[in-house]
Order: sequence, then C-alpha cells, then structure tokens
Amino acid sequence: MESCALCKKKRPLRMSHVIPSFVGKWLKETSGTGLLRSIVNPDERVQDLRTLPLLCDECEERLSAFETYFAKNVFYPFFEGKTGYRYDFRLKKFMISLSWRTLLVSYADFKNDLPKLCGYVDKAEEAWRKYLLGSLDAGPYEHHLFFLNFVQNGEDLPRGFEWYSLRGIDATLVGNEQRAMVYSKLPWIILVSSIYPTKLEGWEHTRIDDAGEIQLPQSIKDGGFGDFLLNRVGLVFGKLAPEMADKRILKTIKKKPKMFLTSQSVEVSLAEAKRRRDLKKRNLSRTLNEFIWIVEGALEDTHQPKEVQQLHRLGRSVLADALLDTSEHELLKLEKLIGLTIRESSRSHRDCKNTLDTDQLVIVFMVTPCFSKVSQRLKVAIEFRRMMRQRKKSEKRHLIVTSFNPYDKNMPFENAFYVA
Repeated sequence: MESCALCKKKRPLRMSHVIPSFVGKWLKETSGTGLLRSIVNPDERVQDLRTLPLLCDECEERLSAFETYFAKNVFYPFFEGKTGYRYDFRLKKFMISLSWRTLLVSYADFKNDLPKLCGYVDKAEEAWRKYLLGSLDAGPYEHHLFFLNFVQNGEDLPRGFEWYSLRGIDATLVGNEQRAMVYSKLPWIILVSSIYPTKLEGWEHTRIDDAGEIQLPQSIKDGGFGDFLLNRVGLVFGKLAPEMADKRILKTIKKKPKMFLTSQSVEVSLAEAKRRRDLKKRNLSRTLNEFIWIVEGALEDTHQPKEVQQLHRLGRSVLADALLDTSEHELLKLEKLIGLTIRESSRSHRDCKNTLDTDQLVIVFMVTPCFSKVSQRLKVAIEFRRMMRQRKKSEKRHLIVTSFNPYDKNMPFENAFYVA
C-alpha cells in the first residue's frame, strides 16, 4: 500500500485527475467529435483525461470540493458570458491544489533539467501541501488566473495557437536558470503559480488572493512567459500530423454531422483559419482583398438552424482558403479579370462576365447593372445553374459566381457558391 501524496498516510489510492474531470467532460460536450485530443500526442484521441494513483479517498474528496467551487462559480459562468467574479478562499485553494498536483507529476523532468532550482520547488510543494491540509500559510507565492479569447491581431503566432489556447489542456513546471513557476492550461483559461521568484511582474488584474473579485480586461506584459507560450504551442503542433487527424475527424463528422456543426470546435477552427488568411491578405491588392472579403462575409439566412448556418460558414472558409492558396500568377489574373469586366460593362452599359479557371477554383465574375435586387439574384441563379450543368461528374474544383451591381450602393454583391 502506497502513501497518499497529500496526507502521507498509507491508504488505498484512487486514480486522481491532474486536470479536473469536469474539464474533460466540457471538452467532450463541446467537441465536434465527442472525443478529446491528447496534448502529449495530438494525433491520439482519448476518452478521458490523464489519471494517476495519487490521493486517498479522504484527500480526493477534500480537493474535489474546491474543484466543484471553481466549476460552479468561475468555469461554467465564464462560458455563459459572465465577466466579473467575486470569490472567496476556495478559489485560491483550487488553484493551489491544481498547481500542487502539476508540480508533483512534472517534478522528475524538472529535476533532470534544472536541479539547482529544485530547492525552491521543494519548499513550494511543502507549503502548498500543508495549506491544502488546513494550514493558514500558503507561503509567499502568487497565483494568477488569466482568461483567453479569440485572437484579434496575431501575425506572429504559430499554427494552432487558437486551438491550443481555446481547446487545449496542458500542465507543467516551467523554468530556466532565472525562474520557476507552475503552469496549468484549461480551455480559455491560464493558471500560473509563482515559485522563484515569488512575485510575477507584468500580470495585471490576474492575481487571486484569499477573497476578492476578478475583473476584465486583464493583461500579461511578461515577455518571458509569452515566449514560453509560443514555444509550447510550437512543441505541441510540431508533433501533429494534420493529414492523419483530418481523416479520422471527417469520418466522425459523417457519422454525427449535427454534433460537429453545432460544436465549439467549429468556432475555433473557423477563427484559426481566418487568422491565417488575414496574414496572407496583407500582401494582396485592395481589389483581391475585397473579393475575398465578399466570399468570407456573404450574408446568410439567420432563420436557418445553427448547423445549416455553420455549414455555410465552413463552406465560405474553404473557398476563401482555396483563393489564398491560388498561385500569385492566378491571383494577378483574377485581379485583371475583375477590372476588365467592370470596365467593359461601364463602356457598354450592359451585363458583362468573365471566367477564370484555376487548379482549385472556377470563378465567374459578372457585372449586372440593374435596378432590382430580385433581378440581380435571378441572373446569379441562372448563371450558377448553367455552370453546374456543365460540370463533369469527376469535377473536383469549387465554383464561385459573383455579381456586382454598380447601381446598388448598399449591397452591390450577390453570390452563389459550390464547395466540391
């Protein structure tokens, strides 16, 4: 019989979660596949979060009470849109319980890499363990909670950052020759406990005390931590083989399409794809940027079920990606084609259209000077049906039909898309 890591008594041990089980449950409920992806091996999809024989029944229940408090008062309210949180000592207890468990499971690797800092880590472990058992002194360490969000400007962020920050779970001891801290990553939330030095500089509105209020917005002006976060994302996604993962995900989507289309996974994937496109668009002309924006931002029927709206958004994202993956030469041809069509229609005061064929896309750009939105939409529909009738069964290219009406100053564009 082994000793409990918390009370040190020889008792039967339970399989304890390092990251609380309610986090895994939430991830599965909001996932497009109903499965979890391992942060250690991202190609591996798992049913549950990692567990270890760590605590006896009594100590497991002790820590479980703090997890319940965090789940009910912070975690779930955050996803319901709450932006301010009054808290008591139980939030600090939860954070220390999470950091303490993370410290224990990461200690061996940390000792191999940074043995000189292990004395500081040992002191923190002892202080946190005694505090969880009832001591009033948690030591001089700081504990910080930071809420994440979709990225607004992320030109230097690595591939997968959006997925890691909003869907990923992670936990480890972080250190170099000058500092050591415990890092835990939940979906949309970062939790950090200082070890050495005990004070964290540059963290604003993030510190958790014995009682108080969490207020947004928050900020982290700690370049060293920022570098760690970017490296952590690169480490995870350097292991990922997207082709393998995509095939398995697609199989699951075909079995449960509604589950996928109404999941948070779709929102994160769309945001990640848009951020990548925004970086590529910076080098394009205004004409091409506007054309891609037309594809990305096409209006949809908000009365449709959410899964239908999401399906349309995914389709537009696929088309916009295909446009930006087109060669520089083909993009230049598209830009010239748009200008030529507008000039021809302007000179003749009649409908004009031109077509561009690429490896991935067939693009029809029309200028339809008319005084009726119904008439413009009808012309788009007729052209779209004509193009679809001409397609071969083996055709794998996407189709974009776009109409520009120079007389309509409010909504000049109408579109029809087919995603192959």
